[in-house]
Amino acid sequence: MEILSTVAEPEELYLPPPSRRPQVVAVKRFTKLKAYGLADNLVVHYREVSKTDGFILTAYVMSNEKLRKRFRKWRKLS
Repeated sequence: MEILSTVAEPEELYLPPPSRRPQVVAVKRFTKLKAYGLADNLVVHYREVSKTDGFILTAYVMSNEKLRKRFRKWRKLS
């Protein structure tokens, strides 16, 4: 459920640099992840096939600090 929620209503969206394969990265914070000892950002990489279809490549949790470092060269859309 959280993965689909992240794709449908992300708090942040990133596009990769031109040298990387096309994909979209959606990020959403879920404070309930901390109850399990995890970081609170859910990061979902997905590829859009059309406006209404696509597929998820991977999903993982990440801290705010690592999020900024990992995506500093990516274009932030929101």
